[in-house]
Amino acid sequence: MSFMPLLIDFSAKHVVVIGGGKIAERRVKTLLQYISHLDIVSPHLTETLAYYNKQGFVTWHAKKYELTDINNADFIVIATDNITVNNEIKEQAPAHALVNMSSEANSGNAMFPAIIQRGKLSIGISTSGASPKLTADIVKQLKAQYTEDYGAYVDFLYEYRQTVKQLNVSEKKKNQLLSEVLADEYKNPAQQQKALSWLKSQI
Repeated sequence: MSFMPLLIDFSAKHVVVIGGGKIAERRVKTLLQYISHLDIVSPHLTETLAYYNKQGFVTWHAKKYELTDINNADFIVIATDNITVNNEIKEQAPAHALVNMSSEANSGNAMFPAIIQRGKLSIGISTSGASPKLTADIVKQLKAQYTEDYGAYVDFLYEYRQTVKQLNVSEKKKNQLLSEVLADEYKNPAQQQKALSWLKSQI
């Protein structure tokens, strides 16, 4: 199976996690960065998942898995410690659903990449299970290159681009303006404000 990197808006989707252990906890932590709520089906929860349930971030169905738990799911994360059960759930998943198999990533039709998030900048890294250590090494390198404050720079680029769109100039000139602010000097907040002020004066 060949996996295509793709950004998806899950904010209005029904997400179900089967399992309440440490693996499920890692998946839920990632998912809650992008959605406000999801369902967990498991007889037991880790302390962290129990906290999420108490805070209303997740709905906990304190029981063993049943087919009806995934009938309307758009994304199913299978994270139990029983391989037989995991395979059973995968086989019963609705045809329309994305399925992540935490025990064997290549068995599902969706994977969790390692993610670096810097505001509007999203970077996903995966070796499709070939070498998690290589993935971790690449993540380390990219985090050093794109530090926490990089999100503010991307926000500036977004605002600058939206303003450029309003200018009554040629497409060539617009592209020139957008290319110019990729220079390192525009990572300086003062330079960003100066550039935006000048640009807005041209509208």
